[in-house]
Amino acid sequence: MAEHCWGIEPYMLNSLTLAIPATIISTLLGALAGYSISLWRFRGDQFVFGLVTLGIFLPEQMKLIPWVVVLRDLSLMNTIAGLILIHTVQGMSFTTLFCRNYYVGIPQDLLKAARIDGPASFRIFWRIILPLSPRS
Repeated sequence: MAEHCWGIEPYMLNSLTLAIPATIISTLLGALAGYSISLWRFRGDQFVFGLVTLGIFLPEQMKLIPWVVVLRDLSLMNTIAGLILIHTVQGMSFTTLFCRNYYVGIPQDLLKAARIDGPASFRIFWRIILPLSPRS
């Protein structure tokens, strides 16, 4: 029985069950947040961006007790869904920062031309901005 390592299979499945959804969700939400912060000018947009990126620089020890309280209140302690929530929220700071910095460089003429065609802002994001994102 030395040719099979059955003991690692459930742990590997748990890792994949956590990593795949958390990565996809945090990337999509971070891209949407980066798009809105970079291309929409509103009062306090730089402050909002500062708060979002503050999540990158906070020590992990500062987040432990609040996360325990949140997971306890949501009844997600000791679950994969709780870990997915934590990794998604904490990953959004990184993805928002990176996507915002990339989206600032997108030519405004491209967005103006898209607005002339009439789609809403979310459709512009989905059809133009998001397909450009893997090229960063």
